[in-house]
Amino acid sequence: MIRALVMDSYDWFVGLVEQRRSMTRAEVLALADGSIWTGRQALERRLVDRLGGEAEARAWLAEKGVDAALPVIEWKPRNDNGWLWGTSALKGLAGALGLPGAGELLLRELGADRIFLDGLVSVWQPAGQPRAEIP
Repeated sequence: MIRALVMDSYDWFVGLVEQRRSMTRAEVLALADGSIWTGRQALERRLVDRLGGEAEARAWLAEKGVDAALPVIEWKPRNDNGWLWGTSALKGLAGALGLPGAGELLLRELGADRIFLDGLVSVWQPAGQPRAEIP
């Protein structure tokens, strides 16, 4: 079941890249092997439009008609305090199972950390969709 979920997400993502990067499915599949690319490599493979920092990103957005006064929001990782995230979740699970002090390490070794939210989480705005207002 998990493999079916992963493959469905993979197929969805390959389709997005195929459509939005104007590439054939064969071209996308040749790149979609889990490799990590540097910015220059991604540019060569047509996976990004340009390289740069905030100034270059703002200039690119201005070319697309985005207001230059649009605020930049810096996303920072949350602390690992929630029950459903990372080490806190494993400590809670270890305690519930009656495992001693370092029980979360045993659970991590057994792969229990993979049952909590992780992975396919991204923020993106599909073309032509209304943009959410940011207070």
